[in-house]
Order: sequence, then C-alpha cells, then structure tokens
Amino acid sequence: MDSHNPPSLTEAIKDQRPWLDSLLHKHGSILFRGFDSLATSSDFNDVVEAFGYKELPYIGGAAPRTNVVGRVFTANESPPDQKIPFHHEMAQVPEYPSKLFFYCEIEPASGGETPIVLSHAVYDRMKEKYPDFVEKLEKHGLIYTRVLGEDDDPSSPIGNQMSK
Repeated sequence: MDSHNPPSLTEAIKDQRPWLDSLLHKHGSILFRGFDSLATSSDFNDVVEAFGYKELPYIGGAAPRTNVVGRVFTANESPPDQKIPFHHEMAQVPEYPSKLFFYCEIEPASGGETPIVLSHAVYDRMKEKYPDFVEKLEKHGLIYTRVLGEDDDPSSPIGNQMSK
C-alpha cells in the first residue's frame, strides 16, 4: 500500500477485521464517520461485504423495505410520523441476523434516530428486577402471536405481508 495514500475504508476493514470484531464484541457497536469514500449505497455494500459476515436474505420481514443494491435495503418505508417500536430484527424467522449495519445516504432535516438496545442487557436487567418472571419464561418459553392484515399497509412500520 502506498504510504502517501490512506487505505480505503474497505481495505482498512479487511486489514483490521480481528481488531474490529474485538471492538464490536466489547462495545456492541462501531460508528464510522467522515469517510469520503462512503458516498453511495454501493460503497456501503462494499463496506458490509468487507466484514465477510454470512449474508441472510430479507425474507419474512415485517417492515416495508426495498432492496437498493447487494445487501443494502431501505430501512423502513413507512411515513416519517410513524414510530418504529423497539424490536428484535427478524426475530420471527428461524435464522435471524447477529449483526446489523446502518447507513445514512441522505440525512433527514429532523428525526431519523435509530435507537439500539442490546438484548442481553435487557435480559440482565429483567433477571435482576423480575427474577421469578424470567425463571418462568426460561422454564416454559414464550410464544408471540402476531395478527396481520390481509394486504400490505405502507402506512405502518410493520405493514409488510412478505410471508404470504
């Protein structure tokens, strides 16, 4: 590599993958900012690919989304006034993702925040505050029943009927 030209983000990720994986394991997330080489969805797809994680198809998801390029999908196409509730990404399918990537190509004038909560932290707090309840869940399990409408509802953050 030329010492006068800094490595691209994808080259740096490939070169530093073990270190980045250790940061991810320790902190739960990594934020990359200020990379001029990350200007398009295609550039972002290259970054995702550089990590080398197994690809999981977006099949059975509830959010209305469109594939942009490669592994890149729109986040949620419901109207901006709709709140997206805390959820476990693709938890309703047998094999759900263990890692998520977020990219903002066009920054909104306001809002647009994506709250992230680590599930094991929620579990630890619940076990601490409600040990009897968590013990019952662990012993008996938990089943969610989700009743969906007949058709797609693009006005809802959970309005996709992809499981048809």
